[in-house]
Parts: sequence; structure tokens; C-alpha cells
Amino acid sequence: MNNQVNNQQNNQVKFSIELYTVKETATILRVNYRKILDMIHLKQLSAYKIDGVYRVPIHAIHRYLEKVKTK
Repeated sequence: MNNQVNNQQNNQVKFSIELYTVKETATILRVNYRKILDMIHLKQLSAYKIDGVYRVPIHAIHRYLEKVKTK
């Protein structure tokens, strides 16, 4: 029995990605909520739509910041 439990735990996929709501993303970037929605619709910021709600991965925020970084 114990071996079955260990096998089930080993077969589970470990996937972790830090996701932020539009409001949280707006706070991080210090812009308003609507600006984040516009950026998502204009494909300037990547996001996932889960159950009708946008979630922005941390790597998308980092990528956006690198893109707009001044030289």
C-alpha cells in the first residue's frame, strides 16, 4: 500500500508559475487597471485567461520591463 502512495506522488506533475491578477499587475507596474487590460489586448503583455479572468505570469512582467527599459 505504501509503495502505491509513493508511486502516485512521484507521478504527479510539479508545475509552479507565479500568476498575478490584473489589479496586482497594475500595482506592481504602478499604472491603472485599465492600462493593464489594454496592454493585454494589444499583446504588449502576455496573460492567461482562466475562468474568464486574466492572470499575468511574472515572466511576462519581467519581459515587458526589459522591452521598455531605457538604454
